[in-house]
Amino acid sequence: MTATLRVYLLGPMRAFAGEVALRLPPRSKLLSLWGYLLVQRDRPTPRALLSYLFWPDCPEQEARLNLRRHLHRLLQLLPTPPLDRPWLLTEGSTLQWNPSADAWLDLAEFERLSRDPGGPTRAVEMYGGDLLEGIYDDWVFAERERLRELCFQDLQAIVDQDEGAGDFRSAILFAQRQLRHDPLREETYRTLIRLHARSGDRAGVVRTFNACTTVLQRELGVQPSAETVQFYQDHLTRQASSEPAPDPPSRLGSLPSQLTSFVGRVRERETVLGLLTSTRLVTLTGVGGVGKTRLAHAVAETLLTRFLHGVWWVDLAPLADPALLQETVAAALGVNEQSTRPISQALAETVRSKPMLLVFDNCEHLVAECAALVADLLRQGADLRILATSTEPLGVAGEVVWQVPPLEVPPAASPDQAQDPVALQGSPGVRLFVERAAAALPTFHLTSTNLAAVVRLCQALDGIPLALELAAGRLRMLSLDQLIERLDDRFRVLAGGSRTALARHRTLGAVLDWSHALLSEDERVLFRRLSLFLGGFTLESAEAVAAGDPLPRTQVLQVLSELVDKSLVTVSHADPARTRYSLLETVAHYARQRLIESGEADGVRQHPRDYFLELVDEAGDRLLRGPDQEDWFWRIGQEYANLRGLMSFA
Repeated sequence: MTATLRVYLLGPMRAFAGEVALRLPPRSKLLSLWGYLLVQRDRPTPRALLSYLFWPDCPEQEARLNLRRHLHRLLQLLPTPPLDRPWLLTEGSTLQWNPSADAWLDLAEFERLSRDPGGPTRAVEMYGGDLLEGIYDDWVFAERERLRELCFQDLQAIVDQDEGAGDFRSAILFAQRQLRHDPLREETYRTLIRLHARSGDRAGVVRTFNACTTVLQRELGVQPSAETVQFYQDHLTRQASSEPAPDPPSRLGSLPSQLTSFVGRVRERETVLGLLTSTRLVTLTGVGGVGKTRLAHAVAETLLTRFLHGVWWVDLAPLADPALLQETVAAALGVNEQSTRPISQALAETVRSKPMLLVFDNCEHLVAECAALVADLLRQGADLRILATSTEPLGVAGEVVWQVPPLEVPPAASPDQAQDPVALQGSPGVRLFVERAAAALPTFHLTSTNLAAVVRLCQALDGIPLALELAAGRLRMLSLDQLIERLDDRFRVLAGGSRTALARHRTLGAVLDWSHALLSEDERVLFRRLSLFLGGFTLESAEAVAAGDPLPRTQVLQVLSELVDKSLVTVSHADPARTRYSLLETVAHYARQRLIESGEADGVRQHPRDYFLELVDEAGDRLLRGPDQEDWFWRIGQEYANLRGLMSFA
């Protein structure tokens, strides 16, 4: 059973209530206090000590008041705990984080695995970085060093185990990770010298000693000790290959490089990182162009040092033949094909008992095949994690589906913010557009003159990253105002994307064409008819407006569910009584084009008018009196955009 609260202290502090990331104030006294209570969770701490530790320069009464205020803020930040297991134990003059609280803590798991004789590999995987990165209170440093040393000893246990098994390549990789933890420890350089010598790599022996000499001279102004010099000379003279061996990789994997910056998504990245810690399969879904691939890449890049056997990227976009899926994954993993064994066996052997992350990018056209392969790989590799991107879920047991939202843009009803360039640049959607616009047109800058137009453009494009990037590229030919005027023909205007991208990923229209091509006929019918709504809709209104030959009313719920799964329809639960659905404006614009092209627009345009006139007629007296008056005001308010716009459209 998943804990109510999950807290990560190793690396930047993160916390999740279920799958929702808590908004933690960065580098605050509150986080330091909470971190202290979590680290000291096995013992109560006197309030007087906490007051002095965190507010040493304040008078005692003021320090105690500060402590009470911060504890109150902490409890407000956290989800409501079970009644019998509060977050804090407050007994007399002491405070303690409740050891029995319904919370999972990465630090506790790391320490448990480190104590387990069979757990060093998983402990090192759990070590996501130094304790409370970004917090520099005095109490943190001793604990931080203690945990670094514990991780170092876990790495040493793995090195010893691999060396004993004759796996010198793996032992070298883990010893190099030890050096990243502590580059001044000569003992580790001696270990690496021995491992290179035992693997027959004379050049590696020389490289390691030279690196030791350089680091010690640069950082401490000293030369290697006599013991290290003698150790090096002894191993150098042993019989070894005279051919210089290539440098062993500092990390395993096949993560592609990116040519442009990653903008925004801080909260989203932290959320997905947390999900990958607690589950083995996470699928990022979302409409085409929303940034699933870039978010997956950013998450994978963050995890490069977490997975001892690498982070591997499998790009499925170019793959047209499902029969070649296993071969494509094998090639991405560098698995050598042998005629004596099936490719499925080779993949199973590659992932078995190895902590690694596989990223399956662009699964939507191979959903069934990807689901079968992913399920099989997860069964074979107990330490395997998989991150997938797709416009729809894979449907594998244990899968956590996380929908990637568009980038945030300034809301339409925020005139104060719209006049402040500094506040505008804090909006991820605006930041992305401005960065890409400056790359396309170096003279472009966000100013008080053009900021209103930038905001309108970002709002009109729904914060969809691909649309914003394509729009930025058009600034070489069009002004901002000209670009906005032409957004009614956005799929023609926002063409001409990267020549290196696949054709279906190159333009906004091509991305949506690709998603549309993967729909069934019933899904296409409902999708284009939903464009009749201008302000969102309910299931009931969809059944009334969009049903009709060849789509019966009884099938609308199922088909609508498929469109939600395929990221073409978004869901809102703001009204607990009625779930509402909507299309992003860019998606709705595309659906309207499809409705016109289908030739059925004239035949269905009367449907929404009839439905909403009947709704208004039914509202009648209910808006003036009766027990449902408030509910009907809310309901009509929800349909305001439909009521205002449908008359001109119909």
